[in-house]
Amino acid sequence: MAEITIANVEWEILEDVQQAIAAATISTVKVFDSATVCVSQNAAEDALYVEQNVCVVLCNEISEAHAVGLERQGSVSISILVAYKGDSNEDRIENILRLIAAVRNAVEETPPANARAVSSEEQFGEFRERLEWGEIELSDDRDPWIIGTIPLVVNFQVSSRTSH
Repeated sequence: MAEITIANVEWEILEDVQQAIAAATISTVKVFDSATVCVSQNAAEDALYVEQNVCVVLCNEISEAHAVGLERQGSVSISILVAYKGDSNEDRIENILRLIAAVRNAVEETPPANARAVSSEEQFGEFRERLEWGEIELSDDRDPWIIGTIPLVVNFQVSSRTSH
């Protein structure tokens, strides 16, 4: 059997997103009390309702496709869940939007090291940005909490079929 090496690109992407969020500060004050990575909705919900400003990086899906030449392109689909507990509806909305902006700014400022813009050989001309942000959803079903869900797809490329 041939010797293989494991780069674990997908985990590095998840970890880089989590670390960027965990390190976010505004005027030297940490934005989030905690930031964690989960792979199930149940684990994410358990982590959300613990502290005031909480962020969960939920891995939804990992996919891969052929790219130009022998290279492979992949993507890690993430839902970034942000929770805020507030006294009034206005307070909750104002602060969840502030936290969502902090997430986006933190990840854009320090993107995953392996994030790459990619184009598909099968779909000639299709270009995908390294970070693709989706539409944000807000939910206030668990008063006094409000949750913001930020979809993010991180695209990457590996140099061969055996360089994962």
